[in-house]
Amino acid sequence: MLPITAVLAGVALGALAAWLLAGWRYAAEIARTGRALDAALRDKQSAETAKAVLQGKLDAMEQMRGSMKETFDSLAAKALQDNNRNFLAIAQLELGRQQSFATSNLDHREKAIANLLTPIQEKFDEFQEKVASLEKDNIEARTELKAQIENLRSLNELLRWAASEVSDPTTEKRPVAQRLSA
Repeated sequence: MLPITAVLAGVALGALAAWLLAGWRYAAEIARTGRALDAALRDKQSAETAKAVLQGKLDAMEQMRGSMKETFDSLAAKALQDNNRNFLAIAQLELGRQQSFATSNLDHREKAIANLLTPIQEKFDEFQEKVASLEKDNIEARTELKAQIENLRSLNELLRWAASEVSDPTTEKRPVAQRLSA
C-alpha cells in the first residue's frame, strides 16, 4: 500500500503544487490587471482633467472671440464715423473751392457782359435821347400846326364874313366864303 499512498500523496502533492502555482500565476495576473486598471483609471482621470482644461480654454477663447468681435465692431463704427467726418470736411473744402471759383468766374463773366453791354447801353441812351428829341420836336410841330390851323380858321371866318359882305350883283356868283367852304 505504500506505493499507492505514495502515488496518491505524490498526486495530491502535485495537484497542490499545481494549484499553488496556478494561484500564484492567477494572483500575479490579477495584480497586473489591477495595475493596468489603475493606470487606465489614472489615464481616464488625466483625460477628463485635460478635457476640462481644454473646455475652459475653449470657453475663454469663445469669450475672447466675442470680446474681439465687439471691439472690432466698435473700431469699425468709429473708423466709419471718422471717414464720414473726413469725407464731409473734404467735401466742404471742395465745395468752398468750387463756390469761390464759380464766384470768381461769375464776376469775370459779369464784367465781360458789362463790357459787351456798355456800347449797347450807350447806343440805347443815344436812341432814347433822339426819340425824346423827336417827340419834343413833334410836340412843338403839332403845337405850331395847331396854331396855324387856328390861324387859317380865323382867316377862313374872316373871309366868309368879308365875302358875305361883298357880293357882285352883276355876276351872280356865290359869295367867296361859300365857294371856299364848298
